[in-house]
Amino acid sequence: MKILEFLIWKSRETNDYREHLDRMLQLCSKPPLLKQASESLTSSVIIEHYFTFLGYLLTILPNEEDVQQIHEALDCLLIRQTKPINVAAVKLDFRRRAMENSRLPIIIIELLEAAMPKIYPKILKLAYMVASISNQCCHRMLQARILNTLLTRMDLPYATELRCTAPLDIPLEGEEYPWDIMLLIMKLLWSLMRSVLSLKTLPEHLKDLPSPKRCAMWGLRYSFKRQILRGQYCAVNLRIRNDIAALIFAGIVALPSWDLVSSGIAEDIVNLLSAIESGSTKIWAENFKFSDSNEDLFFKKILLMIIAYLADIDIYFFVMDKAMIMPVILRIIKFCMNNKRDKESSSLILLEYAMHILSRLAPRMETEFMKRKGTFILLVILKQILNVEFDEYLAMIFIRSVCSIILQDNVFLLEDFQKHGMISLLIKLFSNIISLDKLTMRRQRILTLLLISLEGLMKKQMFVQQMCAQRNVELILKLFTKCLHQTNEDFQIDQRLLLAIGAYVWKCIVQCAEDLQIFLNGGGLYSMLDIIEVASYPVRCLYLGALTDMCDNTFCGPCLCTWRGVDKKTGLISLFMSIWREEEDRIGIKRNADGSITNPEFPQMGTKQWIDTYRFQLTENISPTITDMIGSTRSKIFSILKIIERDNEKYKIAKNHYKILLEELSTEDHVTLCIADMYLRLKLGQMWKELSRYLEQTNIIPLSVDAHLIAHMVQWHHSWRISIQDRQRKLIAIAKRADEISEKDELAMIRDSKLAPTLEALDDVDRIRRTTDRSYMLRKKALQRQQVHETLSFPRDADLEQCHRTFSDKTNVTAIFGQHHLIDIPYVKNFWNNFTGISSISLPDAPYNKVLYPLEVASSFLFYKRQFTNNYVIESLNW
Repeated sequence: MKILEFLIWKSRETNDYREHLDRMLQLCSKPPLLKQASESLTSSVIIEHYFTFLGYLLTILPNEEDVQQIHEALDCLLIRQTKPINVAAVKLDFRRRAMENSRLPIIIIELLEAAMPKIYPKILKLAYMVASISNQCCHRMLQARILNTLLTRMDLPYATELRCTAPLDIPLEGEEYPWDIMLLIMKLLWSLMRSVLSLKTLPEHLKDLPSPKRCAMWGLRYSFKRQILRGQYCAVNLRIRNDIAALIFAGIVALPSWDLVSSGIAEDIVNLLSAIESGSTKIWAENFKFSDSNEDLFFKKILLMIIAYLADIDIYFFVMDKAMIMPVILRIIKFCMNNKRDKESSSLILLEYAMHILSRLAPRMETEFMKRKGTFILLVILKQILNVEFDEYLAMIFIRSVCSIILQDNVFLLEDFQKHGMISLLIKLFSNIISLDKLTMRRQRILTLLLISLEGLMKKQMFVQQMCAQRNVELILKLFTKCLHQTNEDFQIDQRLLLAIGAYVWKCIVQCAEDLQIFLNGGGLYSMLDIIEVASYPVRCLYLGALTDMCDNTFCGPCLCTWRGVDKKTGLISLFMSIWREEEDRIGIKRNADGSITNPEFPQMGTKQWIDTYRFQLTENISPTITDMIGSTRSKIFSILKIIERDNEKYKIAKNHYKILLEELSTEDHVTLCIADMYLRLKLGQMWKELSRYLEQTNIIPLSVDAHLIAHMVQWHHSWRISIQDRQRKLIAIAKRADEISEKDELAMIRDSKLAPTLEALDDVDRIRRTTDRSYMLRKKALQRQQVHETLSFPRDADLEQCHRTFSDKTNVTAIFGQHHLIDIPYVKNFWNNFTGISSISLPDAPYNKVLYPLEVASSFLFYKRQFTNNYVIESLNW
């Protein structure tokens, strides 16, 4: 590196060094070589210094040709792979890491700022090469404020101005960048933005990155307006215009510090919105018109997305309010509705973005919204949805925006919606969707948003609820039926829809006595319990909360007593105890196989609550016990059980009438019910323990009376745990004893019924039936013959000494009158020529003595021996 620097300075004085300098610059394109592979661990600093030195050469080389050689060297070192590659060369990824940690990116930024217009494009290419291969380089460039240089010099006529001033509202004359240079600038800017857009959180050194200088934002604004005008006549400028608009959107999203107000960009974007509806506007006193091309559609979408994003930021909201943006958005909505042709039309796409902006701005500009008859426009859209063939896409756009407005809970807008009859139209839309054949996922999503919107409009409005009581309940019951009784063509039910139904029932039906009575008479409580039995945990938690208020507001005994689960055996209490045990498993409470508590110290404390209580520092405003109770189904089940206990007399009458409530509980349910009954006391004990630990952690010494009280309450809590454990043991012992008595009674009944002799007699009858059946006897005889034949069938070329008449142990032999056959045949040396005979057969167990004398066979007897032997043996076996 020192030799290179020496040659550069000497070549300025004399040309004799020029040849050596050229050869050394050519060597820079070759990656450095390592003597050993282990040197890569220690040479990183040297390689970093090498890339820094290459950047330094860019500043001191006298000729453009020399600078171009450095560019090519960097291209070879960082991108292109020269062939053949020396195995001792530094690897590409190692070279790139070294470049990231060197000062080369910073030197490039300094060169961009100082470069003359002639060499500026070459430095841009070098900057793009570095930025395109490394996000870390992009971050370092952003931190070094590269955007100030790029945006300031984005428009060449404005960049050549002597002073940094706000651009005049007229086009500046002068030479402009060629298309390829503008495209290169956009690619470099997008490489920088892409490096931060892909991150979930910005790095620490970029979080406090200030906005680009005002001069840079003015340069961006001027270039943006110039490309808008040029885009009417040239497709390349059209693309650059869209890239700049998307760059502005990416900038305010990825780098929130960007200031679009002082530079005037925000005002320009708001003014451009009017051209979406009218089709034209003026820029620099020159008319600008939108066409129906895809490029113009993309540009319109980007403008609307920018407005939607800026609508939540106060400073931009004031700019929009000042520019009277509300009537512009409403005109765009009407324009899109009038030009809507099909689901794929550009007007429908723009309508979606415009409705989203309206949902953001209407709650903050409610006066302007009502003054411009915004509610009337929304009702016109809703009536159009109802009066034509159902359009899922349009309905989703509408209800999503209306739901967003209602959720802002603006009193003036809610009253305006109610006054103009939006509730009845939403209910009609709800009814139309339920009447459709299939509940697709999008339709379920629309129903979910409809229920949320109706809940927001009707909650705490008793007169509205009473006015629509019958219709509301009927629709909810019909929706319950569709959710519980699905056909094969239906989509899977979205759990969010079930949550929306439960919230609507809780807020709009349970709180109104008239609606609640209609709901109970229509069997709504049965449907809720059916859903609780099969739904997920969040749905169960919500529905149990609604059921708690329902039981507290009115007597639900007949429904609770007569409900049965899917198996027609599970009752209400069994369902509650099953949910209780499932939640204990979910939060980590351990139980024995019989359902009894395993750890008497923490019978109702889950893993997270235990960690928060005993591992972390307790605070005065957070209680792990209360946190555990808030999102728990156990607290709601306990509340329902206590309400039933409060109305015990009424429930006794219902139980005696229907004859079902607690009698069918299993032992496990009884054991779980013991701890459910003590739930509140256990939680109070846990809170006393939390208080004791909090005082201990904060070194607060309570008064003796208070300390005694705390210790007494903690001890009392311990006694409750022991009491629960004893009750559970007694219940299990009683159940076990009952099972033993039942088993003994069953055995005695079997013995008294003389079942064993009866079964033996049945076996005898079956044997007699089988043995007297001629077809059965012939079948068995054929099987015997087959077995004997398989035993006595020897190969013709077999060794006779190895042929034995040993029958399989599975051969079927029938013994008659208790006789046992003993067949003893001596070894026959020459079976083919000397068939001597068969020994006698004795019948030792026969009631009389009988001997079968041996057969005498003459040597000249020509009877075929195998057939004779087979028949004889078979007859002997069946004797």
